[in-house]
Amino acid sequence: MGYDAELSSGMKGSFYLSTSGATPYCGHEYFVDVAMSDQMLHTKGEFMITLVGTKGRSEPLKFESLMHALDHGAEEKHVISTHVDIGNVTSVQLQFIRANDQWYAAPYVKVHSVLVVPVEDTSHIFKFCANDAHFNAGQTVAVSSQTGC
Repeated sequence: MGYDAELSSGMKGSFYLSTSGATPYCGHEYFVDVAMSDQMLHTKGEFMITLVGTKGRSEPLKFESLMHALDHGAEEKHVISTHVDIGNVTSVQLQFIRANDQWYAAPYVKVHSVLVVPVEDTSHIFKFCANDAHFNAGQTVAVSSQTGC
């Protein structure tokens, strides 16, 4: 889809264009990599993420589609989309949601860092250091430091 799309005939798989149901129809996509701490216990859950920027903030976005295992040293990598132009990313807000059916899973995660790359301009890379901070289930924590990663 788009200009010179016919030149990409070797591409395989499913691709989606992020649009909204009202104007403006375009979206802003970001590659996000949440790196777990090496000292984290096993747990199961998911993240909600809010991107904060120089022009505003996104709505809380579900970071992954399903609750799943999160272990020490793991990385969660996904592309998320918002219809809000937030400008340059200045911080992220993470909320950990623990799976209810996992009584043995830790009630928190420890996050080492969060990497955010706007898909529209991959020359701007934003890395935020959580420095192995605890994220208790249900708690929203802002991560804005860019030192100590």
